[in-house]
Amino acid sequence: MAEKRKSSRAMKIVAGVLSMLAFVCAGVWIYGMTQDETHTASGSIVINAKVADVFARQADVEGQPAWRSGLMAVHGYKTGDDGKAEWQEEWADGDTLNFRTLELEKDRRIKVKLDHPRGVFYGTWTFEFEPAEGGTRVTITEEGGIPNALIRGVHTLTASPGETLKKHLAELKAACEVK
Repeated sequence: MAEKRKSSRAMKIVAGVLSMLAFVCAGVWIYGMTQDETHTASGSIVINAKVADVFARQADVEGQPAWRSGLMAVHGYKTGDDGKAEWQEEWADGDTLNFRTLELEKDRRIKVKLDHPRGVFYGTWTFEFEPAEGGTRVTITEEGGIPNALIRGVHTLTASPGETLKKHLAELKAACEVK
């Protein structure tokens, strides 16, 4: 009889934990439904280096694992006749992202499209390079979307807008200003 009570109590605890987990997931999903699927974020930084050098560092996709934390490798890099490229990035967490150059204006602008292979998110990053006092001003504009309401809710609750692009700018600056 005592074993039956212990088993019954354990089942109630498991059921309670599962119910709480379902309640939290439902709440995050509902919150995600109230958030816009698409977003725009922007950030800029002045890098103490020539425009051509900063542009070249950013445009060297295959060299980016050397200075971007978490980026393990670039696979399948290929350039078309128009100078635009396609590639896949492999990240330390095991995730992969597919990229394609949409616009390329030497020493001025690069626009890339990114797609998550499982459709978790999508968007574009536009890099603009211009002379500035002290070197080069780089501005990144992210226009993206997260179609799944649960993932959108989790992302909105755990990440600040533009967090990834601000990290990218800081790492680009560090890579370009190495003496």
